Amino acid sequence: MPPLLYKKILDASAEVDERHQKLAKDSYDHFSLEYFVPHWHARFSKLQKYPLLVAPLGNLKEISQTGSRAWLIDNGLKDISFFKGELSSCFRSPADTVLWLTPKESETKEYLFLSNLVGNNKLAALSEPRTVIGVGGGIICNAASFVAESLRADLIFATTTVMSMADVCGGKVRANLISQGSEVKHYYKSFYEPNMILADPRFLKPAPTIPTRSGIAELVKQGIFQSPALLEFLMSDEFRPFDLSSD
Repeated sequence: MPPLLYKKILDASAEVDERHQKLAKDSYDHFSLEYFVPHWHARFSKLQKYPLLVAPLGNLKEISQTGSRAWLIDNGLKDISFFKGELSSCFRSPADTVLWLTPKESETKEYLFLSNLVGNNKLAALSEPRTVIGVGGGIICNAASFVAESLRADLIFATTTVMSMADVCGGKVRANLISQGSEVKHYYKSFYEPNMILADPRFLKPAPTIPTRSGIAELVKQGIFQSPALLEFLMSDEFRPFDLSSD
């Protein structure tokens, strides 16, 4: 990376670091911060900033009370004790369409699969104003981004993994193309910022070890390229993600 570009990234990240460092430790389970949409991104004309809300999943019932909503939800979350009942209370029938998806890099992030998903009769019939809500990890949130961008709908993430909580800010939309036995990584690339991100810390207590390690690797990468303060914390003795006795 060119040194001048690296400096610009660090300078732009300093203000975000400062806002995070001002948070009191006892507020980590419930707080809100705003992120700004770059003026060169496609959504800037309609969306200049969006909140990251760390709070219980049930807060989703307060959003988008008008129009139709499509929920794209990780099928693997059904067995989590608090999840299904709390999420069900957020649904508004018949205005809501609910699709349960199994996150697979080779399918749920594949361009033709996602294009067919957009053409799903239930999604195509959504009346305006439309909101797409992705509930799950990075692959599910990416699918929700693709659908929302295609429908020009509002977009909300409810992130459930370390990786997605680390990586969904910024609005990346990516799709691979698999055809005749070959794969084109990130065949489709775009940016479509969410209107809101909700992160419920309960999904991380406890979290599977291998996905957590992958998410931490993403955090380290972001620390190296964007945030010296984050990297310093990750390298400190205070950061103990697999110590169940710590917070």
